Amino acid sequence: MPAPHLLQLCLASVLVAASLPVGAEALRCGNNLVSPGDTKMTVIQKCGEPARKDYLCKRKRSYTRLADGVETEPVLVTVCDQVEDWTYDAGPGTFLTVLRFEQNELKSVLYGDRSN
Repeated sequence: MPAPHLLQLCLASVLVAASLPVGAEALRCGNNLVSPGDTKMTVIQKCGEPARKDYLCKRKRSYTRLADGVETEPVLVTVCDQVEDWTYDAGPGTFLTVLRFEQNELKSVLYGDRSN
């Protein structure tokens, strides 16, 4: 029989894992399925408008020269790639589902907390 502290550690690991958002490969909307690679238009056609849209800035760094034809030292510029999180709520007791879009393409499907 495993040591009591090993059982406690296993139980704690399971509880922590259960509290994290669950990743998914797809979202079922009625008889339709949306999955990474789909466009925003496809998702709206299959699932309708989301309950909420959040717009985020995914920062990336790039170096550029900032002079008109004059040789200059590269300057670090922070660029913002637009990211959209769409939240779908299928009703009380169901998991909120967040679809993340980058450049008009569905990149991930995440399940969050249960809806009230």
